[in-house]
Amino acid sequence: MTDRKIVESICMGKMNDAETRKFFQSALDNTRKKSLADVFPAACYVASKTNNYDCFSLAQEIMNQVWIRLSPWFSYWRFEHVVYNIFWPRVCSIRKIKIRTAEPDDDVFFWDSLNWIRSIRNIKRYNHDLYRYFESLSRLDDAALREVPLELKGRALEMKNKKATPEERLRSTLASSQIQDAVSEFAYVINSTEEARILLDSIIQKDGLIELDDGVICINKLLRRNRNKRVLKYVLTRIQNEKFFFAERDLADFYTSAAIGIMTDYELQILKELAPGLKDNYPNISETLKLARDNLAAEKFQTEAIRNSEIVKETIKKYSYQYHPVYDMDRFHKMDEIYYETAVKELRAGQKRSHYMWYLFPQLKGLGKSLNSEYYGVEDLDEAKQYFADPVLREHLLNLSQIILDSDVQNIQKYLPDPDYLKLHSCMTLFRLVSPHHTVFNKVLNKYFNGEPDRATLYLLSKID
Repeated sequence: MTDRKIVESICMGKMNDAETRKFFQSALDNTRKKSLADVFPAACYVASKTNNYDCFSLAQEIMNQVWIRLSPWFSYWRFEHVVYNIFWPRVCSIRKIKIRTAEPDDDVFFWDSLNWIRSIRNIKRYNHDLYRYFESLSRLDDAALREVPLELKGRALEMKNKKATPEERLRSTLASSQIQDAVSEFAYVINSTEEARILLDSIIQKDGLIELDDGVICINKLLRRNRNKRVLKYVLTRIQNEKFFFAERDLADFYTSAAIGIMTDYELQILKELAPGLKDNYPNISETLKLARDNLAAEKFQTEAIRNSEIVKETIKKYSYQYHPVYDMDRFHKMDEIYYETAVKELRAGQKRSHYMWYLFPQLKGLGKSLNSEYYGVEDLDEAKQYFADPVLREHLLNLSQIILDSDVQNIQKYLPDPDYLKLHSCMTLFRLVSPHHTVFNKVLNKYFNGEPDRATLYLLSKID
């Protein structure tokens, strides 16, 4: 049976678990010859349907490898949607998550799924429910936090103290998770030489946070998974300079791990530059370089096949539109009830005095630095559309905008003191895009801002898209 027929059979539920596992394992073992793009639809299907943990793990690994090759390139494919669409419902179907829950048991599906989801960035953008759950954990007091499973403590503590330094975040994770969990987390989240330095210092200084054997595992994981060029070069150079600290077998493991993790010619060049100084202590360096070249060839084959695959594009499209974010409009309704009448009185009187711009004239998140701008900032154009679709919020925004337009006040900076007139500029720009046929937004821009849109808002929207 051809690979295409096998994929079709899997997606139709006609293959048993043993045959599925064998096919997936074969695809992962032969990445120089077998394109993961062809297997991807079957992996997505199995990840969302199977009750067999081994099948689930292999499907997860195939999806992970496809994600690594796609995410830094075609971001508009929204590959993250596939992850959140498949895994979060899977988690919810296995166990209803509660804030105060017991320690994790043998329910491997739940914990493995959750660990994989939380390792991926941009949670709020792609799955608001999952983000809200993590956010709720971050608001727990210390007593309640002790009731949260260990697997989630690191993430909760990190969100609880968002202003913590990289070193503090790393230490809080290590202090609240088992080392193997921390290793998996580091493989994804270390994204700078400073964070890599903190990790290596913790291992080499033996300060009690990381045992040396676990530290070696951690470094291997980082070298295999991390795709930051500066981090890779820093770690390999640091290991070379402090090789006296590690056993010879550890050094061999490190460079083999780096060779397996090779994805670009630049990374191979780093290994070549470091190779001459390793021959005395690591005589097999030439074999490692050969392994690196072989893996680079496989990587180029997979990357080209995945990025150009119509099968991958269609599969992503199929799953991407199953999930539609449900944004939190309650936060706006609560403040609208408090401030709307006040805003009407003040704006009709000719000058704003109270604080309500972020609530009643929403703007994109990222335009401000305050807590209000973070919490009440609109995530993207979709959330702005959902805000405007709410009958109460829409009517109030239109009424307030009309009051400003009809005012006799000509100087907007006297009407809305700095920086509130800038917030109005941002809001009018955003909602003119949301609803062009409501002319009040464009008229406000013409009257007070010479018809010019807010460039910062347009820039943020371009980054989101």
